[in-house]
Amino acid sequence: MDDTYWAAKTGADLAAEASGKIQTQMSRGASDPYYATVTKLYARYYGLGDESTSTNMSFVGPDGQQIKVYVNLFRFLVQQCVSLVAGAKLAYTAVPVNTDIQSKEASIVATHMLRNAVRQHRIGRVLRQATEYAVAFIEGFVRCTWDPSIGGEKVEEVADVETGEIVRHTTKDGDNYVKAYSLLDVFRADFDPNAGDPDWIIFRDWVNRYDVIAKRPELKDKILNIKSNLTWDFGAYRNWIPEDEDKIA
Repeated sequence: MDDTYWAAKTGADLAAEASGKIQTQMSRGASDPYYATVTKLYARYYGLGDESTSTNMSFVGPDGQQIKVYVNLFRFLVQQCVSLVAGAKLAYTAVPVNTDIQSKEASIVATHMLRNAVRQHRIGRVLRQATEYAVAFIEGFVRCTWDPSIGGEKVEEVADVETGEIVRHTTKDGDNYVKAYSLLDVFRADFDPNAGDPDWIIFRDWVNRYDVIAKRPELKDKILNIKSNLTWDFGAYRNWIPEDEDKIA
């Protein structure tokens, strides 16, 4: 019996454990009132909910054309609330803790660096998207992580262990990656949002398999054989979307 804590595992073992945690939570959440509410809100957000949250308007054009317009009232109200909350852009400023000249000068540089990072990573759009998720689906999340596969390219020369020859490898500098997530793609040890800080959190991304192949060409065959599971946990609420065979979790 392997006594290693699941989050301490690596590679395929860690992926299998994380996938199992997600499936276990999804099967348990199907009967959970909190999760049931979220899935209903998700359906209404995309116009699949009760008739009271959306309406159809039909009229005839001057040449006898029949025109039908679908109006999603729920999503309209959500976006109006988001505009009230996130309409004004945030201005970030670094505030020095000390009052000496060096600290004040450093805060000016830090402010420019911070605002540049906000523009570069489009933090405003990410925060607005997270706000919309929170208004529509009760909770919204923002995750910032380090991605070694993006950023500028650099060439490293490494000596081959067996032959001793110098081999050139092209790598990326890496950069911060910021993204908004809805509750339906965030899994935690305690499903109850009032349970405090969970022991672990899993963020799920839907990515194009060919983008992954471009980063890991040595795993091409395995990635191509992964079955797309875009609709696996949304049931009737997501089956209206044509399944994209190129999307994998």
